[in-house]
Amino acid sequence: MTIREVFSAMGRRWYAPLLILAAGILLVMMFARDSGIYTTKTVVTFLLPSATSLSPHNGSSDTSIIAFARAVAAEVNNGNTPAGYSSDDGPYYGAGIRQGVLIDVPNDGNQWYASYTRAEVDVQIVGRTEQWVAERQSQLVSRIVTSAHRLQQQLVTDPDAYINVSVVPLTLNIVKVTPTRSEQIGAIAAMALAVLLVSAWSSVALDRRLRRRRPRAMRVPRLSGLKVKDSPT
Repeated sequence: MTIREVFSAMGRRWYAPLLILAAGILLVMMFARDSGIYTTKTVVTFLLPSATSLSPHNGSSDTSIIAFARAVAAEVNNGNTPAGYSSDDGPYYGAGIRQGVLIDVPNDGNQWYASYTRAEVDVQIVGRTEQWVAERQSQLVSRIVTSAHRLQQQLVTDPDAYINVSVVPLTLNIVKVTPTRSEQIGAIAAMALAVLLVSAWSSVALDRRLRRRRPRAMRVPRLSGLKVKDSPT
């Protein structure tokens, strides 16, 4: 089918592109009213007893401490495996999340294999309001610290030998994410292209369907059971 035939079908079935255009405008208006989201990526570190992040051998890369951090993350997640992505570098809201929580141990690998090299638990939170994000941040950090303390009570008798669990202070910040002007223009252009493609497809499909029905409706039924008498000579 040529481009001319496609536009002809859209002209004949103008009501289909009109409905799709109205739906596209409604979606753009809904997205435009979105004032942005609030997000944070809080990092909880697991270090050797009495060690700090500046210590040369603080245990942050120790496999046993990394395993303990994973156990804590699993307990806080109620045994559920968090959603995995091809790379941990991407922000949680980049997956289209507008309100949610992701708790996991940093994975330096990819979707094909896992590589855990840091004894940390990342708490990524996305929400519509700053207050909701702050409340969830406080609750989840408290749960991580409590879980780590409780698990160590079952394994270690001396509290001075407990793994040091602390929050990186700079990661407590909550930021607001809003689209830039160029991103808004790009989104409108993408929506316009989607409306054009869907309009063309729906018009062509509807036009073909209606054209197939028309010959059947116009078909004249055959006369059967009638005999023609011979005319008298």
